[in-house]
Order: sequence, then structure tokens, then C-alpha cells
Amino acid sequence: MNWHKLYKDYWQEGTWTLRLIILHTLGYLLLGLLSWCCTLIAPLRWWDLGRYLSFYPEWSKVLTQPWSLVTYALPHFNFLHFLSNMCLVYTLLPTMEGLIGSRHFLWAYLGGIVAGALVYLLGYQLLGAELILPLSLQGASAAILSVCAAGITVDRKILSMFTLRFSGRSIPPIALWILLFFIFLSAGRSNLGGHLAHLGGLLFGVGCGLYYRHRLRSLRSTTNTDLESLLEKIRHSGIHSLSPIERRLLMEHSSSTEDKN
Repeated sequence: MNWHKLYKDYWQEGTWTLRLIILHTLGYLLLGLLSWCCTLIAPLRWWDLGRYLSFYPEWSKVLTQPWSLVTYALPHFNFLHFLSNMCLVYTLLPTMEGLIGSRHFLWAYLGGIVAGALVYLLGYQLLGAELILPLSLQGASAAILSVCAAGITVDRKILSMFTLRFSGRSIPPIALWILLFFIFLSAGRSNLGGHLAHLGGLLFGVGCGLYYRHRLRSLRSTTNTDLESLLEKIRHSGIHSLSPIERRLLMEHSSSTEDKN
């Protein structure tokens, strides 16, 4: 097996969506392997190393495990939880990354993770353990919802762009709305903290989308003056050198020119 070719094809030249799937898969397998090895060494207890990466809303654990604000996205409750998250990443996020660009995509993903943990922490501190059980927070659902919210906020037409990855058939927008709704409810009735984390991811994604849309509008107002520079950039470096915003502006200008003709 040519590991260098695999690294080049799937990591170095791959999208951030593919890199995230690789990172999550390696993290899940490594945590499971290390937990199993620790259990063999000390068989009187079952070792779950994922709990050292999981987020808990008590201040004592937040202060002793501050890394859990981000790392809770790596462990999952079981294999089905992990598999469903990775299927969602593979199905939903490539289109979002293509729309908002790799840099904005990564900010929305990581920010959604942190925002989910902070909203869970805030809700627990305000409402207390009587309403919100201090359960561990695991999985990447908040990040997935954050990226989806960012993409839909930028352009609602993106809902009609989704196709099934293997058959190429389009997915009705209503089906995607139902899917996102079920992702939000996936924490279960007894896990209010999970719902708060999902809400945090959604709010952060909407904020990212509004910022991106504002930036797009400000750049659109200067399209005429910057059009020559975009064409010059294409002549020197090719169309792939344009950022997602620049490509979008160029397409809008081309379509408006065709309509006038």
C-alpha cells in the first residue's frame, strides 16, 4: 500500500470535509483501542478514555479539563452515534464547504463545537441540575448544524443543490429540513443539555452566515471596479485561484451580462 499516495490524495489534496472524516475516524478508533488496552492491563474496571475528552457542565470539570470545549467532538456514545455523525458530515457538508469556502467552513465547524459547549454550560449554570442533568457531551452534531446553518443563511437555494452521493438524484428541500430537524432532536427527551448544545451550534452558524453574506454584499458593490483585477488574476493563476466569494461574484456578473444581451 502506497501510504504517501494515500496521504497526498486524501489529506494533502483533499477537502476539509474529507480531512474531518479522517480525523474523527482515527480519533474514534484510537480512543477505543486505548480504552481496550487499559482494560486488559487493569481488568477490575472498564476504562473509557473518551470521558477525559468529553465536556461536562460543572465548573470543576471545565477548569480541570478546558480542552473538552473542543475535544468532546471526538468521542461518541457508541458506534451507531459515530456512524450517523460521519454519514451526515459526508452527505451534507461538502456542498456547504463548496458554497462558503474552506476557511469559513472550518471556522463554522470549530466555532459550532465551542458554541455548543458554552451554551450547554450557560444553560446548566442558569437552570441548575434540577432541569438539566450534567450528562457528558459527545459528538459533532453541534458542528454539523453550525455549518448547515451558515450555508443556508448565506443562500437558501443551496437546499435544492443537494444530490445523493451515489445515485446522483436530487433531494427535495423539505426532506433536508426534516433531516436537520431530526438532527436537532437527536439528543433525546431526557438530554436537555444536548439540545442546548445543538442550539448553540445553530446560533453560531447563523452568525457566521450573516457575516459571510454581509461581506459578500460589500464585495458585490465593488464588482465593477474589481472585475478587471479578477480577470487578470484568472489569466495569471487560473480560475482555481479565485476564492469562493470571487467566483460567486464573477458568476453573478456573467449571468447579469447574459440577461442584458
